[in-house]
Amino acid sequence: MTDGSFCVTRAMQHELAEIGESSECFDERATVLYDQPPEFFHPTSVRQMHELFSRLENDICRPNGVCDCVSAVAAQEGLDTDEAITVLNQSSDTLFSSQIDSNIFLKPNRPALVVSSTSWTPDEDFSILLQAALMYDRRVAAALGENDSIVEEKLWMDISNGEQQLYPRLLFVITGKGPEKKKYEEQIKKLKLRRVAFRTMWLSAEDYPLLLGSADLGVSLHTSSSGLDLPMKVVDMFGCGLPVCAASYSCIKELVKVEKNGLLFSSPSELADEFMMLFKGFPEKCEALKSLKDGALATSSSSRWSTEWESHALPLISEASHIRETKLMLVEPSVLEDTLCLKSRISH
Repeated sequence: MTDGSFCVTRAMQHELAEIGESSECFDERATVLYDQPPEFFHPTSVRQMHELFSRLENDICRPNGVCDCVSAVAAQEGLDTDEAITVLNQSSDTLFSSQIDSNIFLKPNRPALVVSSTSWTPDEDFSILLQAALMYDRRVAAALGENDSIVEEKLWMDISNGEQQLYPRLLFVITGKGPEKKKYEEQIKKLKLRRVAFRTMWLSAEDYPLLLGSADLGVSLHTSSSGLDLPMKVVDMFGCGLPVCAASYSCIKELVKVEKNGLLFSSPSELADEFMMLFKGFPEKCEALKSLKDGALATSSSSRWSTEWESHALPLISEASHIRETKLMLVEPSVLEDTLCLKSRISH
């Protein structure tokens, strides 16, 4: 029998308690110790965003085999994609930000940046995000009264020239490596999208936290096979002050506080509804998104390893140490003496 144990959710604590009732091998008093983000997961400053976007400009502006609402910035000057990237790299602008002298500001007509990380395995159904993105694209067109005859290139040129609309373009940046990545990249190329673009990337350990802190929304497709653990990717997103839309499952509410720091979804349609609600009026008049952002920032400032350790781990370890010392004092003197002699011999 142990003197104490840790688990990562209340759901797991309950499971261990039930097992402990029928077996002495498990401790029914398991202490919940939630995963917390490392200190380098923190909100990103506007200057850091601008520097990151400058480094990633080639990856962002180069389309995945198609012309889309992001790469179409090239159409402004009648340039092809490579020429447009060269011009953009020589200026102080990025797709999201501009620099005038020493001042940096985010562009009002920038796309909303949505980030998701995935292992590209069957454990995470990436098709949910693809379907939700397609639904957002179609629903925005319907809400704005557009018909199928609209010329995408003209729409993209109007947007890139500064025209703001009720619903923004969405740029999904998907990070990670895995066996199904190529399959989904091929599916993305076949989508007919007006206001949505996808980019798949593999970022350095230094740039990944900066990307999370620069994004407007995170998406988690993780569903626990056991129903007892929580996604570390969401922990890291909250560490960067990034609100999250997460796939719903049994214990996810222990991490995602609905309408406080994020939202939950159970289908592509629900996720598309959340995109419509959160990004309406982006970037200045999207109060629901701003509210979730404030909640995520509050989570970032309050949830750190040092606090979790001092509040939950240290008391249990101290208590367990005290129990061990007490048990040692209760051992028969002769047994204790024999034990100490044996340890001394082994050490020599």
